Amino acid sequence: MSFQKENFSDIYNKLSPEPYIESLKRYSYRQPDFVYDALLAKVDSILRERGECQVVDVACSYGFNGRIIKNEMPYASFLQKCLAPIAKNTTVIGMDISSNALDYALRHHYVDHVICQDLEHSSLTTEQAELLRGTDLVVASGAFSYVGLPTLKQIYASPANTADFMGWPVCSYDKGALMSFLEGLFHNVDISATVYPMRTFTCQQEKETFLSAVSVNNPEFLGQLDDHLSVFQVTASGRRS
Repeated sequence: MSFQKENFSDIYNKLSPEPYIESLKRYSYRQPDFVYDALLAKVDSILRERGECQVVDVACSYGFNGRIIKNEMPYASFLQKCLAPIAKNTTVIGMDISSNALDYALRHHYVDHVICQDLEHSSLTTEQAELLRGTDLVVASGAFSYVGLPTLKQIYASPANTADFMGWPVCSYDKGALMSFLEGLFHNVDISATVYPMRTFTCQQEKETFLSAVSVNNPEFLGQLDDHLSVFQVTASGRRS
């Protein structure tokens, strides 16, 4: 659960996302985009109910999920030029430790506000905590290898933050602490029975390590992995008072 990004300076903190996308293209990363349909459906549901939707995207990188929300374009088309954002009463707050990635996302209007801070080891400022007030949805896709409970606990520290939660941990992830946290916070917590391919494996050793961890942490997923490093979906709603 430590906050760590492998080769951070080489891939995650460039001025533009091209190196990131090109390096993962060979592994069919997010093709198809497992976030796209579920995220849009959730945001649209909140918009129908409340008329507006504020989303906190944890470890947002270059704004991949913000672009889904604002432009309805999946990850695979990220380098394609898009038209003006589709008219929606949405606000996206991007959280990451990469200042370059956040600057890119903000400059391209994929996010509206940014928080550039390692919340695993430092605290939200008063201004940042105030920015999170009124959040409707917290999203974490691809974040769980380096973002843990300290970050989520700070986001949900205020009882006034009743935001629903959506996350996609990899199938090898030890979900015990996360589930205990969510079940203590929400009335409704659900784990998808289906897994979603995130990418192909980089090498045989990675595959063997992944499958070994799945067999220990989430053996129920073993029959669905189809030679991909896959994720499962966790959702939570109805915060306890």
